[in-house]
Amino acid sequence: MTEACPIPTPAQRRYGEIQCRVEEVLVRAVYAALQEATEQARTQIEAAQLDMPPPSADYFAAVIHQSLYCTLCKADPKTFLGGNADIAAAIIRNSQNIARHYWDATIEPQQPK
Repeated sequence: MTEACPIPTPAQRRYGEIQCRVEEVLVRAVYAALQEATEQARTQIEAAQLDMPPPSADYFAAVIHQSLYCTLCKADPKTFLGGNADIAAAIIRNSQNIARHYWDATIEPQQPK
């Protein structure tokens, strides 16, 4: 027998609406910061007359990704110390499952120990 999802109370629905709006603002701010960092790097490298390409937005996204990964794993993003390996593995499994489900990746998710 399949149980139906419970209908949220008015307070739960309102909470969810607030959370979704705040998440949207957060994501827009992160993308804006990535674009700003990319533009600042380009401008400063050009002003320094360096004959090297500026980092791409993908580079700065990877910087943010690594820092947030460490934060989620309870590790210091600067030193990588203090992390929780179980949380790290769970995050990796989640990423593998997304890749398999949405992008037909052939990778097999790591199994918990």
